Amino acid sequence: MRSIPRPLRWAAQRITLWAVLAYAKGALRLLHASGHGQLYESLRRKQWFYRAGYSVFRHPHVLGASRVPGRADVEIATRLITAWERATRADGADTAGMWSSANQELRELLEPIEKNDPDHLANVLTGMFHSRFIQGMAHGFRHREWVASRRLVPMTIEDRLVSLAEYLGIVPAETSEQGESAAAARNGLEDLVVKLERALGHSLAFPEVGAPSGIRVADRLLTMRSMEHIYAAARIKRGARLAGLADEAPISAVEIGGGYGGLCYWITLQFVQRLRRYRIVDLAWVNVIQGYFLCRALGADRVSLFGEPPRQIEVLPTSAVEALPAMSPAKGETRVVINQDSLPEMLPEVARAYLRWTGRQSGALFYSYQQESANRVNGIPQNIVHQLCTEVPSLRLLARDLSWTRDGYTEELYRVA
Repeated sequence: MRSIPRPLRWAAQRITLWAVLAYAKGALRLLHASGHGQLYESLRRKQWFYRAGYSVFRHPHVLGASRVPGRADVEIATRLITAWERATRADGADTAGMWSSANQELRELLEPIEKNDPDHLANVLTGMFHSRFIQGMAHGFRHREWVASRRLVPMTIEDRLVSLAEYLGIVPAETSEQGESAAAARNGLEDLVVKLERALGHSLAFPEVGAPSGIRVADRLLTMRSMEHIYAAARIKRGARLAGLADEAPISAVEIGGGYGGLCYWITLQFVQRLRRYRIVDLAWVNVIQGYFLCRALGADRVSLFGEPPRQIEVLPTSAVEALPAMSPAKGETRVVINQDSLPEMLPEVARAYLRWTGRQSGALFYSYQQESANRVNGIPQNIVHQLCTEVPSLRLLARDLSWTRDGYTEELYRVA
């Protein structure tokens, strides 16, 4: 190379660098176009790919397997069908927007419900985490059908696991500007899982319900969404403390749009004896998924469905929300309204109605965890929750932060005046 004139060496180096960057850019564009890029881009530690001197992502992707439904599954399915029939009569017209029950991908779930076939419904729900109808609440069918999931799912879980440990101060926060890359994963993640469980006071193992997929660390199954839900539960617990609420105070929570019930499950574990009541308000067909997951994960005797006598966990349709203010809190109770990921995806008038209801819960906390992309779905831009909250004068913003675990997501904590 020294015999080559310096200008030519400089030009060759520039051309080589340009070619490498162009190839990488093209590869990332193909990744994004295939639908896989969203997972990669949500990682906080993209530098692990090119800076770690050893394999960071060493845990294989474990696919959950459906099991044969038992008597308990069929009994729960029977209750779910009855509650769905009550809820659809109460809710009236479908105003779900992008989550409309008219979506063809829901037919696998809705057909056994409409035919009043609890055996078939139980069979569907025992493998729900590999279905298309759960897409958006979990990784769904992509666990099996996307080849890149074998690598991207473990990467995402490990990235969020380390981020959770950073938030809790179990490991130092990593910076790409200085220090060793992926230091927290140098000796594996088993010790990190044990320390996290000690700090949180519960196991990180995801319940074996619905054929979940993920990775196994220290013999615990960890999933993509469970890391997010555990983190959100920890943030809510710390947010209540920062708002000046007593650590021992009983908790009553209302979650607007509860996904498959994951956040409810982890909050139940984190607050343990303090949790007095937890209500999920959601669409009737989503209630079916939540009801099954929570009945199997927490016990069917702890969960009530629409029209049943209230228990600690209540799964309710959207029409039930206006009746909730009549349920006055016990003396000294902490009340929390929670929304993670769903208010942006509702029709604007529906999201505004929920926020107006929240603004009437005097003294309560409102925890919001959202993306703010305003991305268009079917030509309609998604809501930016922060902007909608400014329309409700009683919602007083206490804190606004970027998520520790998911790039681009915003967390806000409000106090209702």
